[in-house]
Amino acid sequence: MQKIRHLFVTSFRWRILINISISYVVAVIIYGLLSILLLHMNILGNTRVRDVICFMVAMIFFIISFLKLININFHYINQINQKIQQVTMGDYDTYCEIEYDDELGMVAANINALANTLKHKEEESAILKENERLAYDAERNAEKQKNELITNVAHDLRTPLTTIIGYLDLLRQNKNLDSDKVQEYANIG
Repeated sequence: MQKIRHLFVTSFRWRILINISISYVVAVIIYGLLSILLLHMNILGNTRVRDVICFMVAMIFFIISFLKLININFHYINQINQKIQQVTMGDYDTYCEIEYDDELGMVAANINALANTLKHKEEESAILKENERLAYDAERNAEKQKNELITNVAHDLRTPLTTIIGYLDLLRQNKNLDSDKVQEYANIG
C-alpha cells in the first residue's frame, strides 16, 4: 500500500492524472445514473436529447469535481508562493512544510534551503560589519595615540630647547659677562 501511495504522490503529474481520473469516474457514474433515471421515468423520450442532457450534467459534475480536487494542489502552491514572498521580504526564519514527495516538495525544500542560506549569509554579513567597525575604531584609536605621542615628544623636546635657547640668547646679548658666568650658563641643561 505504501508503494502505491508513493507512486501516486511522487509526481505532480500523477496527482493531476488521478484528479482527472476521479473526476471522470464521477462524471460517468452521474451520466449512467441520470440516463437510467430519465429512461425509467420516461422523460424525454428522444434518446439524443436525453444523452445530450446526461452528457452536459455529467460534464458539469466532471468540471466541478476536478476543480475541487485540483484546488487542494493549488492551495499548496499558494502556500509555497507565500513562503517565497516571505523570504523575498527578508524573513529568513520561514519554513515551508514539505507535504509531497514530488516537484512541489522539492520546491518547498529548496525554499527552506534558500532561507537557511540567506539567514547564515546575513549573520556573516553582520559579523563582518561589526569586525569592520571594530577595525575602524582601532585605526582611529591608533591614529589618536600616534598624534598624542608626537605632541608629547614635541613638548618634551621643546621645553629643554627653550631653556637652552634662552641661555644662549643671554650669552649672545651680554658681551660683558665674566668667564665664570659664561661657563655656568653653558653648563645649564
